[in-house]
Amino acid sequence: MTDANTFASAVAVGFTLAAPVGPMALMLMRRALTRGWSAAMVTGLGIATGDAMYGAVGALGLASIATFLAAHAQPIHIVAGAILCVLGIQTMLKRSDSAASSERGEFFRTVALTLTNPMTIVAYAAATTFLSPPATFDPRFVIVVVCGVFCGSIGWWVVLATVTTSLRRAIRPNVRRAIDIASGVLLVAFGVRTATTR
Repeated sequence: MTDANTFASAVAVGFTLAAPVGPMALMLMRRALTRGWSAAMVTGLGIATGDAMYGAVGALGLASIATFLAAHAQPIHIVAGAILCVLGIQTMLKRSDSAASSERGEFFRTVALTLTNPMTIVAYAAATTFLSPPATFDPRFVIVVVCGVFCGSIGWWVVLATVTTSLRRAIRPNVRRAIDIASGVLLVAFGVRTATTR
């Protein structure tokens, strides 16, 4: 497989695995509505970075990491679920996007949530075979796959952030408040489901 084909395949994996609506998409959409495109893309950049890290695991053929994650899935799910529940409650109280929160903190929090998101773990575990490395270690292959997965993932978040931001001016403050409450409830629901995933 040529580098171009490998890159295209990795882009497809990154884009396809990012597209399903879940807690990460919900967080990005809410930030787009409340703080605009740039703030939403900090979240998107964090998600894409986490996706690229899982892409690296697949490209390196690190089955031991997948085994470790499977063996410790329950505590990972509990931690991720608890974080999502806290974020959901903060969202309902409208505290999660305060001006005092740093973009750097948001980025690293999003990376951590992406890495502990069981849906991401399962998805990239399934894609590991598709992204499996050649018989001998090839650093170029790893770089191409990581870049491709990142580009595919960030491409989806750019689209989602752009579409959501375009709706921002049409939504009145009382509607945004309703969105805050609905988003918070959904995040808590995602958190409970995540924490109870076996």
